[in-house]
Amino acid sequence: LQSSGEWICMTDADCWQQSSRTLSVAMAYALDTNADLLSILPNLEMKSFWENVVQPVAGGIMMIWFLPDKVNNPQKKNAYANGAFMLMKRSAYDAIGGHQAVRDKVNEDMHIAAKIKSMGLNLRIVQNKGLYFVRMYSSLKQSLQGWSRIFFGTFCTFRRLLASLLLLTTMSLLPYIVTIIGLVGWAVAAESKTLFLVMGLTGLAAVIAQMTVLLRYYPLVNAKRSMIWTYPLGCLICFIALVSAMLKLRPGAKITWRNTTYAQNKA
Repeated sequence: LQSSGEWICMTDADCWQQSSRTLSVAMAYALDTNADLLSILPNLEMKSFWENVVQPVAGGIMMIWFLPDKVNNPQKKNAYANGAFMLMKRSAYDAIGGHQAVRDKVNEDMHIAAKIKSMGLNLRIVQNKGLYFVRMYSSLKQSLQGWSRIFFGTFCTFRRLLASLLLLTTMSLLPYIVTIIGLVGWAVAAESKTLFLVMGLTGLAAVIAQMTVLLRYYPLVNAKRSMIWTYPLGCLICFIALVSAMLKLRPGAKITWRNTTYAQNKA
């Protein structure tokens, strides 16, 4: 690293600055909170159909594990940083061994954050409003490949990937499955029609309750509120991405990102 300053700012080339004060605001916040590493989370730009389908669900999965209140709490192990914008003390960067220490990691930002927190240094993440935005993946293929990589590099272990998969299935997909089975069973079954009807109505009530939450959640992540009807589809796509990430954990599996190939250790 050629920089000789006391602070290092790292950002992605595809970030679009909405304000000329992003760096000064970040610097003031880092000093006020005595942060060793500050990551300002990006606002996501979602223009295409698939962005509005996948991004809200994938972002929700990440929030389950990395709520800012937990990440910013030194008593919690939760560690997260987004490479779109990271402001870091040079002393902290040197203390963790810099990028050399995470050169073999897919999501180096996450591993830098984990090292910062494991050393007892002050990790902070914060959302932004009007500072900068980024557009992640515009197509279905890009979304599947990109989020599979993110889930793989972020969760790292089969246990956490499986836990995410089970949470997605039970909390998000199960109400629709129960509704369909119940109402179809009630319509076509010769017996147990009351049981099927109760099952279908219970599932439908859960779906309606879920939708009331999504009506508030989608605008918070800059997704179109009119697209909440695609939520089950987004869950299915993220289900596939999580399974794909789990397959990448097998010995000898390879993942390629930005012309760099990472291989799992052979058994």
